[in-house]
Amino acid sequence: MVPPITAVAVAPIPQSWRIEPEPPPEPKVSFADVLLREVRSFEAGEAKVDGLVKKAMANAYSPGELLAMQVVVHRYSLQLELLSKALQQVVSGLRDVLRTQV
Repeated sequence: MVPPITAVAVAPIPQSWRIEPEPPPEPKVSFADVLLREVRSFEAGEAKVDGLVKKAMANAYSPGELLAMQVVVHRYSLQLELLSKALQQVVSGLRDVLRTQV
């Protein structure tokens, strides 16, 4: 004999677990626009890191803040590496285009 089905209380899903629908796709942008945005973001990161380093030289941070600063500097270095590789590919592509005989 099959046991009867009973109602089960289900807890609501926490807001932090919910998956939001994907935003609509952004309009098409050129590579130059993307590159310019990344360069500006990099410059802003450079200014932020410079400010953090100056404050760190004055021993104004706790150990926890120093760890957070390390994360910021690491992200900045990854951004620098990515931007450097992208520019290297752009220069390489331009070099190939200019070498092409018509």
